[in-house]
Amino acid sequence: MKKKLTIFCIWITLVLTGCSGSESETKEQTLELPATNVKKITLDNRNGNIDISTNATSDKIEASINAKAKGISIDKLKLDLSEKNGVANLNTSFDGQFFSNSETWVDVKLSVPKNIKVEFKENHRDGDIKVSKLDSDINILNVNGNIDISNVKGTVSVTNRDGKVNISSVASDINVDNNNGAVVIKDIDGSVRAKIGDGSADIKSIEKNVTILGAKNDKIKVDGVKGKVTFNK
Repeated sequence: MKKKLTIFCIWITLVLTGCSGSESETKEQTLELPATNVKKITLDNRNGNIDISTNATSDKIEASINAKAKGISIDKLKLDLSEKNGVANLNTSFDGQFFSNSETWVDVKLSVPKNIKVEFKENHRDGDIKVSKLDSDINILNVNGNIDISNVKGTVSVTNRDGKVNISSVASDINVDNNNGAVVIKDIDGSVRAKIGDGSADIKSIEKNVTILGAKNDKIKVDGVKGKVTFNK
């Protein structure tokens, strides 16, 4: 039994380390999807930078992919942009990544027509996210990385663990939950609800109410609010 266990442990070690010295591989591809019946798109992307914007003159969703892999074949990359029941899904995952000592990175530049809501299907783990000139709602789930959002007409919801969050020029409401990092929110026509962990916040030029989930402290600055400012412990 002890011999079998030893052999099994050696096999696991080989699986985890056997590809560690391999060369990096890259792949570039563009995906397109007619958006006539699409109301929402969900993103399934674990590692990589993401850039999202609206193309008001287009009737299709376009995703430009730039992928890099080390320790796992680039052929394991699954790229899929498809639609079901009015919901489009962009999947940029690697098959078998969990069982390999691999490094993967998939940058995505996503362009959507007007009035298509954007959501992250699962937590985006590593990489920066930029959203600009978006006509619809967006819901971001992120672990590590900086988030920059500007010129959005819909509601904005951000859940982030580590990284800076910058939000400006939004025509609707903001909901931010940031655990660690500086948060800057300014020039908002709606209301702001912010939960600030071990970081700072600078909130200014807000048309409606501001609610801070947490105790008032020197790291949180609120200025130029036309509505009510509330701190909820």
